[in-house]
Amino acid sequence: MSAPVEMAAFDFDGTLTWCDSFPLFLLYAAGLTGFLRRVPQLLRLWFSYRRKRRSYDDVKQAVIQLFFTGDSVNRLQNKATAFARTVLPRLLRPAVMDCLRAHQRAGRLCVIVSASLEIYLQPWADQYAASAAVLGSRLEAMGDRLTGRLDGLNCAGPEKFRRLEAFGRAHQARVSYAYGNSSHDVAMLKMADHAFYKMKPYAA
Repeated sequence: MSAPVEMAAFDFDGTLTWCDSFPLFLLYAAGLTGFLRRVPQLLRLWFSYRRKRRSYDDVKQAVIQLFFTGDSVNRLQNKATAFARTVLPRLLRPAVMDCLRAHQRAGRLCVIVSASLEIYLQPWADQYAASAAVLGSRLEAMGDRLTGRLDGLNCAGPEKFRRLEAFGRAHQARVSYAYGNSSHDVAMLKMADHAFYKMKPYAA
């Protein structure tokens, strides 16, 4: 029986990038006027989260409903592809991208595991990360329109563990290296033989 393939798993926001890409995508997709029109609702959601009246996942779902309900799948995919090619490259941490590419040169399967949306992470990975695999949050569609709901769970915390574990089984791979920067990454970091939190060795 052959040895399992080695994987290197990377969080995206705050690990491969220096900031959170999701709010920037909301602005890019909605445009300045559309974004500003939603600011009052966003502030109410933010305060409810800060006061622990709503969970992180609940707020994420509410934001997606606010911005994307009834949107055209094709329109948003076009926006997401343009965002991946024009905005995301300016957010990247060169040292961490160098680390990802070093793992690829070593023959490891690299996986981006993120709560951000696959709709823009996948075109970014296809162009800038040598088609690294992407496990992210997904938008539900009905026909050619978005429902305003997530398709499955928000890919954070335990869901990162579940998605990465399933991916590993499907590809006969194990998590040799993992990189993260927040509490949402801890479950994923604990899977790895070698884990790094903010690019420093992580000890559970």
